Amino acid sequence: MAIFLSLLTAASFGTGDFLGGLAGKRMRVAQVVAVSHLVGLVGITLASLVLAERFAAGDLVWGALGGAAGGTGIALLYRGLARGPMGVVAPLTAITSAAVPSLWGVIVNGDRLGTLAWLGVAVALVAIGLVSWSPGEGARLTARAIAEALLAGAGVRVVLVGQDQTANHHAPGPSVAARRQST
Repeated sequence: MAIFLSLLTAASFGTGDFLGGLAGKRMRVAQVVAVSHLVGLVGITLASLVLAERFAAGDLVWGALGGAAGGTGIALLYRGLARGPMGVVAPLTAITSAAVPSLWGVIVNGDRLGTLAWLGVAVALVAIGLVSWSPGEGARLTARAIAEALLAGAGVRVVLVGQDQTANHHAPGPSVAARRQST
């Protein structure tokens, strides 16, 4: 079941990012982000009323901090997908978002990864780039597009870092705070 839910989540995020990028070409990025986050806020709020055992202020703060970073990251992603070459913006964002939680664990939490784990991280990052890369795309790549893609990847994964700092039995309260802050 966990594998099915993981695949469903990945498909949902991929579809949402693609549609957000397309919508960003037709509407202002702020409008796209507002609509997508409002829909998510309603869903997660309803889920929290059913699933949460209790709420804690500290966990809500971590959720809100992650949400602020995540909202900024999504806005940068959608703007980057609308302005820059999708085939470059998407993999840069994906690579950065894959690296941030690992770097947080190593730098902040003092986690230690073995050689095989570091090799796995390197292979995964290269694979994300190779799978996503589409050379010859029409939009021009700029330093700003690269910077925004990197910041987008960091922002969307700071949400996970914030969630990791919370207690499991308070879920999905921090997710509500994250979504509320990023809306």
